[in-house]
Amino acid sequence: MNERILIADDHYVVRAGTSLVLETAYPELKIDFAENYDQVKNKIAFSRYDLLILDIDMPGTQYKK
Repeated sequence: MNERILIADDHYVVRAGTSLVLETAYPELKIDFAENYDQVKNKIAFSRYDLLILDIDMPGTQYKK
C-alpha cells in the first residue's frame, strides 16, 4: 500500500491527532500536511494524493459563513 494522504487544517492538534489515528491503523501510509490554503494549492499542484482531508474554513479560503 502506497497511499498518500494530505491533511489540511490550520490547527496543529487536529493535524497531529488525525495523523496519529491514521498511522496507528495504517502504518504504511504516507501523510503530508498543510496549515493554510496556499500550502494546499501548492502541494496538490506538484504531488498526487489519494485522499485529501480538508478544513474548508481555514486561512486563505473564500468560504463565507
